[in-house]
Amino acid sequence: MPLPSVDEEVLRIADYCMDGKTLTHKDAVYLCDVEPFTPEDHILNYVARERHFKTANGIAEVHGQIGMDANPCPANCEFCSFAVGNEARPNGRHEMPIETVLHYAHDYYDNGANVLTLMITVDYDFEKFLRFIEAAHKELPDFPIMANMGDFDLSMARELKAAGAGSVYHAIRMGEGEINNLSVDARVKTIEAAHEAGLKVSTCTELIRPGLRAEDIVAALEREVSLEPESGFAGGFIAVPGTKMFDAPRYSWSKIGVFGNILRLLTPEGKMPFGSGNHSWAEVGTNPRDDKNETERGGLGPDLLKSRMEFENKEWTVPFGPSKFW
Repeated sequence: MPLPSVDEEVLRIADYCMDGKTLTHKDAVYLCDVEPFTPEDHILNYVARERHFKTANGIAEVHGQIGMDANPCPANCEFCSFAVGNEARPNGRHEMPIETVLHYAHDYYDNGANVLTLMITVDYDFEKFLRFIEAAHKELPDFPIMANMGDFDLSMARELKAAGAGSVYHAIRMGEGEINNLSVDARVKTIEAAHEAGLKVSTCTELIRPGLRAEDIVAALEREVSLEPESGFAGGFIAVPGTKMFDAPRYSWSKIGVFGNILRLLTPEGKMPFGSGNHSWAEVGTNPRDDKNETERGGLGPDLLKSRMEFENKEWTVPFGPSKFW
């Protein structure tokens, strides 16, 4: 049986990107139709990985995330187990005490996590969050801290920095303002405030799903690149029982990988060293993608050591211990 033919347009685009150029909008839209496990998909995987591996100097990282609360969230994202309008968490409020947060932080540190991520819901008390960051930073001063929280302004960004955070995770979803009570403008301004305060940024264009126009997906990925994050992803969503989007159509992770490759090839060489392909999180505590208060116990929380091994088995180098980048 002969090998299948390859789309000549995809070959042209691949050659163009191998020369160090970034995708045009038109070419990125064209690539949205690439299907997983086709010759075109394998070609894109090769070109995108070559660019990413070179930019990151072959380094991958696994961060240790602690979900600190499961309080009913007024952002009301239709995909999220915390949302007040969903029925995924019938047990109401839950907050992790500082002793447990510090226990998990030490465990991550001792087992070689590269960054500590502290995650809270939108209306978690900000001053309390700052105290938790300060406590973790005091106990583990060389362990970089990434904050994952709701929208904030420049003054709050500076407070995060002063408390000991070095970076933030802040996603922008397809459908902000329609599937939740948030806005794209507020999400963008938060990322800009973080950078202005000297915080590095990890972000993601989330909820890429069937029914969205390719032009709109590409525009969202282009916006992500324009924000110049240090780490960037293209993401789908996980269906959580009890949420309004549980039965919504969704792409396989293999198809989402096509959009991840498009994001990488929209990104200039040397920019955004981390993202889809070399950056992941181990997770404990609460998680918007399941209904457990301890996602590591019967939930979907990935394991730190297994995540390290996955990258190493794909021939990335995963440093043990605090990141030199974040």
